[in-house]
Amino acid sequence: MITRSNKGLIAALGLLLSSMAAAQLPELGSPSAASGGSTTARFFAGASADNGLSFSDTFAFDQPVDITGEIQVETAHVGTVGNLYLVVQLGEDLLIRNSGGEYIPWDMDIATLQATTVGKTLAATEPLTIVDDVALGPAGVSGVTFSVFFAYDTEAVPGELYYSGAPLNVTVNVQEETQAQSLTLFTQNISSPIIQSNCIQCHVSGGLASNTRLVYARSTTPDFQTLNYNDLLDFVRTAGSTLLINKPQGIGHGGGTRLSAGSADLANWIEFVNALEADS
Repeated sequence: MITRSNKGLIAALGLLLSSMAAAQLPELGSPSAASGGSTTARFFAGASADNGLSFSDTFAFDQPVDITGEIQVETAHVGTVGNLYLVVQLGEDLLIRNSGGEYIPWDMDIATLQATTVGKTLAATEPLTIVDDVALGPAGVSGVTFSVFFAYDTEAVPGELYYSGAPLNVTVNVQEETQAQSLTLFTQNISSPIIQSNCIQCHVSGGLASNTRLVYARSTTPDFQTLNYNDLLDFVRTAGSTLLINKPQGIGHGGGTRLSAGSADLANWIEFVNALEADS
């Protein structure tokens, strides 16, 4: 028995499901026939990162994407036998997807055009899946815009080809390089106020601690921050972080206490060393 409260819940679920319904595939303009004549065929395609709830033309390097298409064939061609075609333009290169699912070079000669779906009875609507939940950047497609064209033919009109005059365009961004947290902390809180203003008094070539495992480059040295950061990173990788935390506090340190308890510099140093260990 459906109670009044259940009816309300069902109605609410209905509204939720309707709001989550897949969006309509965008229509591609300029449907054309190879002979130059007009066609009533329509072509649709879209790229989505949310399973078709919305469509976009630009995606992140590692963002999984669905790319789908749909051909609405001419009414007179429904029920006839035909082929479906998929052409991708990547830069100056044209590729076609053959019936084995492979993308192979195409020279724009109709005689060499291969179908991705061969000899099927055409329905009123023919769906095509180009990419199903694939991150295109790691797959080798990034920093470019590629275009996808759709086409079909039918035995009812031999030699004719119906295609999307306008393509679906998709851009995949290059991978963004992210800086390690420890490097950020080093350049902001460690390099100048601690290394160059304190430690380098001894831990430098010719200094009292020049025979230790940490010998820093002065700020007059090209790329000194990178050199000093990498030395600290290597130290943590080989010796761990305990020594780096203890010695500036005077624990087993020939140079005595360099960072006093409760100071901002000590807090910043400990935060940096912990981040360095996490990034090592």
